Amino acid sequence: MGAQVIGRFLGLIVMGGIFLTASSGWAEDMLERYRWQDRLVVTFAAAAPSKPATAQRAEQTVLPAEWQDRDLVLIHVAADNRVTVDGKADDHLEGSALRQRYGIDNGRFTALLIGKDGGVKVRSGDILENGDLFATIDAMPMRQSEMGRNN
Repeated sequence: MGAQVIGRFLGLIVMGGIFLTASSGWAEDMLERYRWQDRLVVTFAAAAPSKPATAQRAEQTVLPAEWQDRDLVLIHVAADNRVTVDGKADDHLEGSALRQRYGIDNGRFTALLIGKDGGVKVRSGDILENGDLFATIDAMPMRQSEMGRNN
């Protein structure tokens, strides 16, 4: 009887580990459609309304051609975990899974720059201003190669 209980307990631990692994990979799977195609600016709001999130969106709308030239997509996770992509609602992305994947504290605004390879290149508690954002991207080897092909 004791071995049976231990066996069930170990089974639950293994299943829990599988679930945690699957849920942390879920955010990566959700963003897979962007990999090798787009760079992502992902913002996470701490409250609604979010002044920093509004300011980040303004950065995008002020220089849309520059964002497009760098293959930048703005993904925003609201305080209630609703997700927008370039200002439009997106039901394919799960805000809570993205928060978990990137270890985002619900109590503060966070902005990430995610490269085409899927890696986090910048993590900030402030918005990513265009000048700094473009300089960071333009210094990346992949971007250097893109600029060489475009010229």
